Amino acid sequence: MDVLLISVIVLLMFFVFPYVSSRFNDAVNDSHRIIEVTGDHICVRQFAAQRILKLRGKSLSVSDIIRIQYATQLPQGICVSLFNKSDAAVDFWVSELQLKAIQSTLRKACPLAIVERT
Repeated sequence: MDVLLISVIVLLMFFVFPYVSSRFNDAVNDSHRIIEVTGDHICVRQFAAQRILKLRGKSLSVSDIIRIQYATQLPQGICVSLFNKSDAAVDFWVSELQLKAIQSTLRKACPLAIVERT
């Protein structure tokens, strides 16, 4: 009985947990799950739960975004801030791996926005 239990634990550790972890990371870091551009609106999913479950995030009008700011890399990733005309900001975190895809999407969606790196 002990050998069976140890075998199951080893199987979980080496096969199941890495698979689930990689699927979780793919869902959280997919650029299409972070930002969705539909017409004149950008939907930003700020949190991991929103990205995994494809819940509705914050919706912003593309014409209202005047500045895009990328913060320097911190331990938890890179902070992207979208500022609108009323100086309110929507912040979300992305990994280093997804930064280029996010930048490309935002550049296409908001060509008139000022881009800053801090």
